[in-house]
Amino acid sequence: MEEEQPPFDEELEELIPTQKQKPKKSVEEDETEEEEIRGVLLDDDEPVQLDLTPRPIDPAKITDPERLETGIYIGPKSLTRFERSRIIGARALQISMGAPVLISIKDKHVDLFELAEKELKLGLLPMTVRRSLPTGEYQDIPLSRLLKYTRLD
Repeated sequence: MEEEQPPFDEELEELIPTQKQKPKKSVEEDETEEEEIRGVLLDDDEPVQLDLTPRPIDPAKITDPERLETGIYIGPKSLTRFERSRIIGARALQISMGAPVLISIKDKHVDLFELAEKELKLGLLPMTVRRSLPTGEYQDIPLSRLLKYTRLD
């Protein structure tokens, strides 16, 4: 037996979304959109350029006495887990490429990541961590300063 189909409802047809192709933009529309993205348009339609060039942070702007005391102006005063992973990975890569190991090795077959982690825990790595803000300001922090406030278990 054939199943009867319900009668077609035109109101339902209007509710069903249909995929329409967007009309192609002209070159002038693309340029206008690009200008709007680069600068904020004001009422008089003059774009204001945002200065996002990287530049060191000005310590005179910092008002928090704890940040002034530690010398770490951006982010937490300790090493984040992401920074720790990045440092260990970078150091393991350096060792694999032939960089000298900074600790004495008794066993010839040692994992590169274990070596890098031991060097980090001992504070032997002469590295800096760059922390940046969305405004383009950044601070280069010596790893030794971050390790003072970090628990490495």
